[in-house]
Amino acid sequence: DFIHLVAAACWVGGLILLYAKWRHNKLDLGSYMQKFSKFALISILVLTVSGSLSVLLFLPNLRYLTYTTWGILLLVKVGVVVLVALIGFVIRLFLRRKRVNQSITWVKLDLSLMVVIVVLVGLLTYMAPIPANEPLAWHQMGEKVHVTVDITPKIPGNNTFVAKVWLPEKAG
Repeated sequence: DFIHLVAAACWVGGLILLYAKWRHNKLDLGSYMQKFSKFALISILVLTVSGSLSVLLFLPNLRYLTYTTWGILLLVKVGVVVLVALIGFVIRLFLRRKRVNQSITWVKLDLSLMVVIVVLVGLLTYMAPIPANEPLAWHQMGEKVHVTVDITPKIPGNNTFVAKVWLPEKAG
């Protein structure tokens, strides 16, 4: 977690500083962007490795990613990170060609995606990565039929499903 947070702080802080420098002093932007580009690449790589290891520690099975809102949001976050990596590649191409001013639109897009990632992370911290492990016991008393359904343990994977149906005594 510590390594993940440090890498995130470097990337987010550097990107915000880049935007602030662009707003105030456009002349010295190229040298900062060259340095930050290297740190951003390293940060994204460290975030990818440390985030992947965290997910492997949290989840007993990667199929759980599709069973919970936490997992779906994490997959969305992974998609946004892939977009960030692609945008970073485009920005690096502009920097190699010494076209710093033309890369600013891409930097703004990168900054917007960073905000999306921070919001997703904020949501992820309040959710459980593993679905609730509570059995389902449902009973319905009706005029024509009574139904009881039990699903245990009600987790992704193998479960026991028992359904009981009773007809009222008058139904025969």
